[in-house]
Amino acid sequence: MSFHCDYCGGDFDDDSQCVDIQVDDNDFSVCKDCHENHDFWVCHECGDLYAVCGDDQYDVLIDVGKHADYCHACWNHQSVVSCGQCGSWFDSYYCGASRDGSNLCPDCMDDGYGICSECGRIDYLDCDNHCSNCQEQEDSGQIHDDTSWAPDLEFRKTEDDPDDEVHLGFELEVDCVDGIGHDPSYEVAAEVSDEGYTWCSCDGSLSYDGFEIKSHPMTLLYHKKHDWRGMLNNLRNHGYRSYDSGNCGVHIHVDRNALPNNCWVDMSDWLNEPDPRKMVIKVSQRKSTYATFYDDESTSRDAGRREIINGQRRYAVMNFQNGSTIEFRSFKGTLKYSTFISYLEFVDSLIHYWKESPSVHCMAGYLHFVESQPERYKALVDRLKSKGFTAEVYDGQLSLPFEG
Repeated sequence: MSFHCDYCGGDFDDDSQCVDIQVDDNDFSVCKDCHENHDFWVCHECGDLYAVCGDDQYDVLIDVGKHADYCHACWNHQSVVSCGQCGSWFDSYYCGASRDGSNLCPDCMDDGYGICSECGRIDYLDCDNHCSNCQEQEDSGQIHDDTSWAPDLEFRKTEDDPDDEVHLGFELEVDCVDGIGHDPSYEVAAEVSDEGYTWCSCDGSLSYDGFEIKSHPMTLLYHKKHDWRGMLNNLRNHGYRSYDSGNCGVHIHVDRNALPNNCWVDMSDWLNEPDPRKMVIKVSQRKSTYATFYDDESTSRDAGRREIINGQRRYAVMNFQNGSTIEFRSFKGTLKYSTFISYLEFVDSLIHYWKESPSVHCMAGYLHFVESQPERYKALVDRLKSKGFTAEVYDGQLSLPFEG
């Protein structure tokens, strides 16, 4: 009689060469040569016979405390994954859990670990399936899940401000950057939240670690007298970033009643003209899908204008969608104080320019208006000049030293 060796695959005419063996309750037939030279194991998944030390053998978890041997082909199958907590291999087809790319083996689950229902991270969970970070953040109340939540607004001004002075409120987005360590977001939010000045909320465009800082409305002079420099430095010291995170912006809100509606529309039209548009991109440091011009998202400039002015498009340089404010959305995130203040000065200068010149607007006139108030708009003047935007006088006429 002939037989076939289940390990080397050889065919033998003499069954005296056959040795019957049992491995993990499985019966096999091997030749005498293989039997003398190898110890064997069986792949749990495919059931094939392999030699100890002669073939790739992988230890894979298939249940709580229960391991099995896998051959290379079965180990390389997509169901075998690495546990995000302990790093061991386990077969998710039999026992695993995964969410958003996070895998958790049954041993770690049995030890009390789970995948947080809030953030998707692996950690010890409470009875609500929340990790400790999410639970502490929820308990602290420092980062509001409801992005529309706001306290009773306090409109702050200095003694030197007139009663009708423009009030500006900002939204500053911060996030973490790969490779830079950062402290827990709820702890940092607790430090930068200042009753009567700021509060913090979640933001869908940021990572789990990111959040948004929102301010009460304040006059430009009040903003300059408040310690925003300290807040920005504190965020940076905790490992948070804004400019170099790639997904953060600064948004500035102004009361709609600061100007008549036709002036807001006129301002929006002007900022979409070629030279002002270049200025907006340079001052704000970005051209973004979160702050579009008229022709960025529509078939025509006129169609885009109608969408934005009528509040049908939120992600615009000037957002008309809010009921009580006009939102300026173009600014790239920053934790640099001079840049941050120049953003506030830019919006303030536009509004005051429209108040003083409600009907005629040009780049040279606007730049001259800003340059004529170097104390009020110092950061903005420096920024505009560094980008090549200045006004010059020739024969009593204002002009620009650059081509449109």
